[in-house]
Amino acid sequence: MKTARSKMRKPFGIVDIGATKLACLIAETLPEGHIQHLGQAVHAADGIKNGEISDLRAFSTALGKAVESAEKNAGIEIKTVHIVSSFGSPVLSHHHHNIQLGDQAISKKDVGRLRHRYQPLDEDEHRTILQTIEHDFTLDNHISVETPIGMFARHLGIRYAHLSMQRASWMNMVSAAHINHLEIGEYHHAASMAGLSCLNEDMRQAGTLVLDFGGAATSLAIYDKGYLQHASTVKMGGNHITRDIAKILGLSLSEAERVKALDGSALPSLAAIPIQNAAHFPIKGDNFVQASLTQPLPAQPQTAISAEQYQLLPCIIISRLDEIMELVEQRLRTDNIGALNQYHLAVTGGGSQLTGLSDYLSEKYKKTIFMRPPEGMNGLEGQISGGSFAAALGMTDFIARPQDTHPDVIQTASPHADKGRFRLPGKLGRWLETHL
Repeated sequence: MKTARSKMRKPFGIVDIGATKLACLIAETLPEGHIQHLGQAVHAADGIKNGEISDLRAFSTALGKAVESAEKNAGIEIKTVHIVSSFGSPVLSHHHHNIQLGDQAISKKDVGRLRHRYQPLDEDEHRTILQTIEHDFTLDNHISVETPIGMFARHLGIRYAHLSMQRASWMNMVSAAHINHLEIGEYHHAASMAGLSCLNEDMRQAGTLVLDFGGAATSLAIYDKGYLQHASTVKMGGNHITRDIAKILGLSLSEAERVKALDGSALPSLAAIPIQNAAHFPIKGDNFVQASLTQPLPAQPQTAISAEQYQLLPCIIISRLDEIMELVEQRLRTDNIGALNQYHLAVTGGGSQLTGLSDYLSEKYKKTIFMRPPEGMNGLEGQISGGSFAAALGMTDFIARPQDTHPDVIQTASPHADKGRFRLPGKLGRWLETHL
């Protein structure tokens, strides 16, 4: 299904807002359709706590510095940024709307009238609708079609979904952008965009659950039958693992983060390796080698922790991962999405770099874990690359290309969609909007 938005040709900016870092990427679309990377920057995510903006001044300063650094790197200035994040408890809600037809064939005017009828309205005063994602058309409520023009039916319907987030989170984000003289263009959910950059069409058709492991939260998105079917977030991520390591091993948070990165592992087999001290080499003149030297020894820690602490690490990490996955399964049950086991699994985000994560999930759910890296862009060099920035790269692809190349994720509305739109007042205006 198509929308009127055309390809973004002028340079544009993407900001990936995470719990620990802000990543800004500036790109443009070349005439031949390739995406050219122009500049990038990564900045610490100040003013954020538990996955939400806690200090507006500190956050706006960090946002401004990230964008400014990317602008210097690109050699241009931007006025609008497109946001990808899991902040604001984003939720995807599904809807179905139809209109009654006559005996004539369905025309473009009928389709336009149907689309006008479901223009998004904020149904909850505490939430703001950011995206309208179209799925398919229906004829007489049960026949699913992609293009109804020229067909016959008594009722023409459309299945669609609204992506919404908490209004307070949205307004705080807009305020931080305005402080830096920036406008927010489009907004999307982290795991949804990660799936767009990492999944091929077969994976989106077959049914795949994308888990984007962040610092304060783990966002999840389900693609099935070619469409985005679910998007949500559980507020637990890699920072919780770091705090567990710090608390149990008696380390500072910075030390715990380094230990997690260098020595941390989710491989269950490591916890079963017995602790043993390396035997000494024979002294000069001995004509034998101790038998224990011929057997492999467990890897030694790369950080200043003891052998006992090193062996305890997988237990600490796996315990928290079990809790995160329990929350994911609970969210799927609450939203009536089905059991996790019925989907393929794909893992992205900064937390996906944890050693042994794919092996842990593979052993837990008895299936292969999909970790295909996102396709790169021309000129992409630096920190923003790979699975850690899959959401930012997916959002770049979403903004740069015409939306008719993405039938699974289509934006037809935003919080500012009606600004500046001229409308005739009264009954005449409403009749014209409905029938023309």
